Amino acid sequence: KLEEGLNTLEAYGTIFRNQTNASGVVPQISIILGDCLGIASFMPIVSDFVVMCNKNAKMFMMSPATMPGLDGKSTSYEQLGGADTLSKEGMIHICCDDEKACFTKVRQLIDFLPENNLDLVRPELTSDDLNRVDSNLDTIVPEDDVTPIDMKYVITSVADNNIFLELRENYAENIITGFTKFDGVTTGIVANNGLLNVEAAKKASEFINTCDAFNIPVLTLTNVSGFAATMCAERSLAKAAAKLTYAFANATVPKVNVVIGKAFGSAYVTMNSKSLGADMVYAWPTAEIGMMEADLAAKIMYADADAETINEKAKEYAELQSSPVSAARRGYVDTIIQPADTRKYVIG
Repeated sequence: KLEEGLNTLEAYGTIFRNQTNASGVVPQISIILGDCLGIASFMPIVSDFVVMCNKNAKMFMMSPATMPGLDGKSTSYEQLGGADTLSKEGMIHICCDDEKACFTKVRQLIDFLPENNLDLVRPELTSDDLNRVDSNLDTIVPEDDVTPIDMKYVITSVADNNIFLELRENYAENIITGFTKFDGVTTGIVANNGLLNVEAAKKASEFINTCDAFNIPVLTLTNVSGFAATMCAERSLAKAAAKLTYAFANATVPKVNVVIGKAFGSAYVTMNSKSLGADMVYAWPTAEIGMMEADLAAKIMYADADAETINEKAKEYAELQSSPVSAARRGYVDTIIQPADTRKYVIG
């Protein structure tokens, strides 16, 4: 109320201070079911997780009727601050069609979270077979370099009872984050599929920091061929990539990395490599780990050679420098595993 004046702002400041003091101590979840406007929109953003209803829920700082260039008619409230819009901007972790679905998702999320940051890892009993194998994983990596790996299938196939709760599904879709369980232990998943960009680095680093705050182990599934840089993104790419690198290196929780496909250059280092402190690094036989792709390296090293020579040298480079065996010989990979056995190795 306007007549409450400065007292209103003072009250909000007190709320934000208390939220900040609790940050990283207890998990904070915000559920947006209706209007969340003005300074009140700070409260969900300070939370660890935000769940929003697609129906009737809106969140924004300024009304479109008061913003320069917007008349409040051609630009709707939903376009400005609806769940669909905010989820694509990475501000919402989970979107649901109705209120009932929101509460169902929150119950599922709470089941993955500890009571506080001092809570010890407490495995739950699981009905799933710890040694379960999935032979479909042996053929899931495409033979061509264009088709992406179905990372969501990989995640659900190795998780307890095939349950995976994805977070920020509509934001930076080239990297997947969320929670699952292995032998009843909550685990954070970071699965890359292709090139890393600014949004993917931000999404992953924030998620890793949350896992580290609440003693949640992190499993990465790596398939990264480098960084996606544009003229615009290049200005902030180095900072975003450095933050992701810092998040992995700084996290003190158990960290396991499974290299499924490509792992090249500085992007490989960034994605939970052994040098950053990964406790265990596994690699599938299909993995390629090195400075760059073999054919590109051959073209650089033998720039004046004919196509036949370059192809031959590329094969030699792939065997000597990019194969998982080569990485294992150097100690950068602990074990080369068959894809079907991924679940039992991760649990181990």
